[in-house]
Amino acid sequence: MSPANRIRYTSTALVAFALVAASCGSQHDVSGGAAATATTTTVPPPSAPVLEPTPSGIGDPMAPGLGNGGYDVTRYRIDLEVTSSTGAIEASTTIEAIATDLLSDVYLDFAPLRIDSVTVDRTEAGSRWQNGELIVTPASPISAGDTFTLEVSYRGSPPSHRSELARHDVGWVTTDGGIHFVRAEPDGAHLWFPANDHPLDKAEFVIELTAPHELAAAASGTLTGKVRRVGVTTHRWETAEIAPHTVTVVIGDLRLVEDRAATEATGVRIRHLLPPELADDPPPVLGLIAEQLGFLEQRFGPYPYDGFGVAVVDEGAPLLPGHTWTIVTTRDLEGEAAEARLVSDLARHWFGDSVAPETWSEVWLSTAIPTYAGWLWVEERRGTQVADLIARTARSAVERSGWPPPDRPEAGDLYVDSVFIHGAAYLHALRLKIEDGPFFDLLSEFYRDHAGDTASTRDFVVLANRAGDRPLGYFTDAWLHGDDLPGFPDR
Repeated sequence: MSPANRIRYTSTALVAFALVAASCGSQHDVSGGAAATATTTTVPPPSAPVLEPTPSGIGDPMAPGLGNGGYDVTRYRIDLEVTSSTGAIEASTTIEAIATDLLSDVYLDFAPLRIDSVTVDRTEAGSRWQNGELIVTPASPISAGDTFTLEVSYRGSPPSHRSELARHDVGWVTTDGGIHFVRAEPDGAHLWFPANDHPLDKAEFVIELTAPHELAAAASGTLTGKVRRVGVTTHRWETAEIAPHTVTVVIGDLRLVEDRAATEATGVRIRHLLPPELADDPPPVLGLIAEQLGFLEQRFGPYPYDGFGVAVVDEGAPLLPGHTWTIVTTRDLEGEAAEARLVSDLARHWFGDSVAPETWSEVWLSTAIPTYAGWLWVEERRGTQVADLIARTARSAVERSGWPPPDRPEAGDLYVDSVFIHGAAYLHALRLKIEDGPFFDLLSEFYRDHAGDTASTRDFVVLANRAGDRPLGYFTDAWLHGDDLPGFPDR
């Protein structure tokens, strides 16, 4: 190999390693290896999930205590004011909902903050805590089919603690630099507002954030108004229907910077929350967002929402993709993987926010597809050689990992790296198997069929089996559940 070719190969390999490492939450030895043809054990096609909601749980096997049966939320209105630099809040959450069963009690997922008042349809209601639930007892039972409005006023310091579903902290975060934000995914939304905290119960959100004039205050959705009072400003943000775990809030000494050129080019409001030292000179990678959004729209369909932006917070804070905002540090916007990371976060708005997983065991649909979108971006920029090396590196990592299949994560480890890397490798294999046209038609059809709703692994597999010129059940089983991982089909 000539020195010039060796340099190009080394650069390509570094991109592959960076992309695979950035796809997941932990670092692994992901050195490449030959892709051997495998002998596989097939399993029956996945069954559609059957959930049995109860008042204190929606029936998800991975999260038996999350979500609640008996009602569907149509809208949350959250009024929240940060009252100290430590992140203490005063808040009220108003829930508009439809009863699907006779309700003598309404169960809400909620952290044990101090409750000031609880009402149902403006009438005082009883409340008590039990096993992580706030149980609200209205003055009279709510009949099935009736709409009702439940309001909880509360205060305190919202907690941040280890997720019961994943290997990271969730909840309300206050950085050393005094920035407040939430990490709600997967089970942190109810740590700062009372909720039916499961992807199956999507709702509209109206979030009013009150903070001192000098602080920015942003939430998921679209900024629809500001009201200034003595010393403080209230910022009103509104969303279409989304799941509670996708809701994002950021409050701190940041500047809201509008990217007018990107907004005009895309028709999507592109704006960022940047530290004062970056506001006049944003990181160069942010200048690619308009192009990235157009790249994804060509493959998935129109962007589902009105806006997108990046919020840059203190070093050491966790990387956090959320609805209409992705929270990063300055370092996250540097290096080979930064572009693909932003593409992945954008892609989650199609697969993750608009199309949410039906159960938490199917989270790979909202992680693998965005991960693969990042690989596609690198292929677009760097060529098929890089894309193939990324895929081979990922496949090698899966072979040596001992990870469970992407649609069967273990309890307490929902974001095991296979839901990113193994799932994306399967998508690459599927693309090679059925070729580009049918593959991208499959993704756009899957999105159209389930936009604004939830989807299951079965939904995707059934559609994939129809995408090729022959049934793909054995191929999918081998790639997702085989004893040994197959090699990639030839291009």
